[in-house]
Amino acid sequence: MLNLTFEIFRVRVVPSFQGHFWEETKSRPEILRNAVTGARGREKGIWHIGNVEALDKHGLYFRIGRVAHSEKESYENGNFVPVEDNEAPSTHVLLDVHLEVCAIGRRPILSSSATGIANQLVKILQSSEEAKRSEATFEIARIPDPQKFIEYIKKASKIFKFYVTYRRPNHFDVNQDFNGPYQRLLEKTRGDRGITQIEGENLDARPLEDIARSAASTGDDARVWLVTEKGDRTKKMLRDNPVSISTGGLDSEKEKIGFLNRVREVYAHIRRDLHGII
Repeated sequence: MLNLTFEIFRVRVVPSFQGHFWEETKSRPEILRNAVTGARGREKGIWHIGNVEALDKHGLYFRIGRVAHSEKESYENGNFVPVEDNEAPSTHVLLDVHLEVCAIGRRPILSSSATGIANQLVKILQSSEEAKRSEATFEIARIPDPQKFIEYIKKASKIFKFYVTYRRPNHFDVNQDFNGPYQRLLEKTRGDRGITQIEGENLDARPLEDIARSAASTGDDARVWLVTEKGDRTKKMLRDNPVSISTGGLDSEKEKIGFLNRVREVYAHIRRDLHGII
């Protein structure tokens, strides 16, 4: 197998405002698992999920791809003959339903970016019977690597503006010091997304580092306006640095479990120092 490159995404199970979600005995990870496994073999649509495998207590492996009807030609007995065919390119996905984190393999034949594939995955989950029963919705966002962004903050001679986005909480996000109250506010007001902007003559870099790491772990964005060590005024964005991981093969169950554990380790590293959330 050729070397495969994956990007990491946060999949969010969002409860219904109608209240039925809280009457369900199933947890959000269960809803996510059921949505994936139930979507396998669906008849409608161009995009499909297949090859679903349970890897461990929380881990799933599956493939997502696009089925397209095509007409080719064959040369037989001195004649060109039309031949009907179905093309179905696909890529690998590894998902931890508890962390609500997945790795999606890049494949240009499917989409110019892994984000395009991720958006199709959410559409499949949203059309599942599980989504209808629970009245939950699904969101997906690419997880950025906060380290380079944090280095800009640490090395800045002055920080004069900071901006961060946030969304409603997942089951363990509510414990975060900064995001927790704002996420709960969204939940109570039935909002989908919020933005906080801080301005000052010279903001303290230390709490901004924690906020940036928290935003990265939930797939949200942060931006900072600063003065560099050289005296240049500039703006940096957290989302400019996607997390990517490569692997040489996913042919065996052992390789799949090993790669999923690497994804978990990378995600845990991003969330480190957030008071032992994982």
